[in-house]
Amino acid sequence: VVSTVMSNIGLEIALRKKGIDFVRTDVGDKYVLDELLKNGGELGGEQSGHIIFPNRSLAGDG
Repeated sequence: VVSTVMSNIGLEIALRKKGIDFVRTDVGDKYVLDELLKNGGELGGEQSGHIIFPNRSLAGDG
């Protein structure tokens, strides 16, 4: 999972407890997408509400 530095720390803690990798990026869906593509991530999002599923679309949902 990729999200921005604005993400709630609780999200990171919950994901890591489940063994799910979590990466933070600068703010902006461009940075989230870049990280997803670089590391083969499956889900990305940011506080503004953009959600990115790179296996379906390289554009945010919003």
